[in-house]
Amino acid sequence: MAIWRRGGVHKWRPALILAADFWLSVPLWLRLMGRRLRPPGGYVVAALNPLSLPTNPDRAAIFARARSSAPFFDPRLRLWVVLDPDAVTQLLQDDRLVMPDVDAALAALEGRYGIKLPHLRWVTSQLPLLSNGEHHRRVRQPMAKFLSSEKKHAESWRGGVADLIASALAKPGRLEAFRQLLLPVVNAVFENVTRVAVAFEPLTLTKIFDHYASFKQLVDLEGHVAVLRAKLAASGIPAGSEGMLASLVMLGRDSLLSSISESFLNLVTICRGRRLDDPPEDPPRLLSGVAIAERITRTPFSFGGISFREGERVRLYFQGFHLLGSETERLGAFGSGPHSCLGRSLALELWSLMVAEIAKAPRLIEAVGFEYDRGVIFTMPMYIHVDFA
Repeated sequence: MAIWRRGGVHKWRPALILAADFWLSVPLWLRLMGRRLRPPGGYVVAALNPLSLPTNPDRAAIFARARSSAPFFDPRLRLWVVLDPDAVTQLLQDDRLVMPDVDAALAALEGRYGIKLPHLRWVTSQLPLLSNGEHHRRVRQPMAKFLSSEKKHAESWRGGVADLIASALAKPGRLEAFRQLLLPVVNAVFENVTRVAVAFEPLTLTKIFDHYASFKQLVDLEGHVAVLRAKLAASGIPAGSEGMLASLVMLGRDSLLSSISESFLNLVTICRGRRLDDPPEDPPRLLSGVAIAERITRTPFSFGGISFREGERVRLYFQGFHLLGSETERLGAFGSGPHSCLGRSLALELWSLMVAEIAKAPRLIEAVGFEYDRGVIFTMPMYIHVDFA
């Protein structure tokens, strides 16, 4: 109790803030469902913070050094960290790794807060990213078929998106690119694809997995999903497609927005000090904004000299793929195996259009400023300021 005496709180405040900050940074499903403290032979790279790695300014150098590295164990997060792209690809296709049980995590939250979350539990059950086995195949196949058919109808949104890009880049002074360009463009694509307007903030769903889920966050999110289901029901969608379209709106939009934002930030950073209509010889490529995937070992096995035990968490990092030599290798950042990204073709289509339209703008970039949102799954900027001459 001494810390509560006069002057004691001030003395201990930095430590208390640091402890709270770390706790809030640990992913929801890890805190609710973590099992093993440290596997035999586990070790940690002390200089590396896996939480901040996706937005670390030196991440390119870190991933370059991590090529061919073995997985290592981080006792702070109580999970294995995999940085080498080859190892990530192999483990993504390994059926001894499965997705965490998100429904069990949500059931635990219902018990903790004394609430019911039927809409939230329903929508998470519709997400291929969070599913396993036969259920995963059942929810993934209709989405794959739907997105494949939508690719053939890209002309229905290309004209409107091109106009949005031209209008945003014609505005005088500073452009807040995330809110004035990227979010409107991605919303326009998704409203065209799903036939419903998206009225909630980015990362609304995934933040409950990235961070501590407060009572208010859960109640707000439950309301968002309920409203979305009502909109879908009123839109006259084909029978049986509600779950697929809801999952696209709740998670697919964040995935596309993070990739387009990361790619745009890379483009304007490269073009700093030059005109947009004088682009580099090699056009900046599409970068995936999905930073990590997490899996759980369902059985003991050995990989890369490491012995995994049953029930351990494995975090796979995708940004190392951006440094690889060929375009085919770099597309590994969009995943492989049964959980590979279904929206990759849509992202490539949109990014190709954006690069072409941006290259028409006679604007000289003087400065670029940005700050990332605090997240784990996606690298999503809170803002991207582009100052034109």
